Amino acid sequence: MTSGPIASRDYWESKFNADQLEQAIKDRQPEGAIAWQLISATQLVDDLLKKYPNHRKLQIWHDRFAAVQKQIGDNFDRSAEFKPGCL
Repeated sequence: MTSGPIASRDYWESKFNADQLEQAIKDRQPEGAIAWQLISATQLVDDLLKKYPNHRKLQIWHDRFAAVQKQIGDNFDRSAEFKPGCL
């Protein structure tokens, strides 16, 4: 499978994570909260890519998660939380 939705809860959760990442950036949410969320989001996409290595959307999400993680870096505020109203 190389494109299109996958009948998997993990796929839909990854799609939600990708959408929410963009919203969190737009809303200027704290970097630490975003970084914490990206750890699990990246692991989920990595697991999906093991099953569907040629799926284009999964690869796009993975690359975006990695790019944002790289921008934030390893030295982020681990106690940061999302602002009220953010999913």
